[in-house]
Amino acid sequence: MGIEASKREKESKRGESRLNVSHNRLASLDTVVRKFNEEVRELRLMMNDVTYLPKEIEYLKGLEVLDASGNKLEFLPTEIKYLVNLNQLILAINRLTSLCPEIQYLTSLTLLDLQVI
Repeated sequence: MGIEASKREKESKRGESRLNVSHNRLASLDTVVRKFNEEVRELRLMMNDVTYLPKEIEYLKGLEVLDASGNKLEFLPTEIKYLVNLNQLILAINRLTSLCPEIQYLTSLTLLDLQVI
């Protein structure tokens, strides 16, 4: 389960780091989260087959944008509460039926997209 180089984008711009692993048929993010840790500010993983966000997501403390739209997420881990810098959480077109109470700790959040089709 590799990430194609053409689909994987990591840019540094004024200390900001973006990682785009969209459209890669990923089922798990474990490797991605372990590899990039705190340096990622924007994580885009749209249109994959991700069924869960790993607990290690808490180590992405600098994360400001998380776009997990078009996956198969059924729940959010309680560790989401540690992403205190998160201002955009895009979860459209997933299998979520509820949100964990820990989402209340995302006080920087300005956009929460839960659109369903």
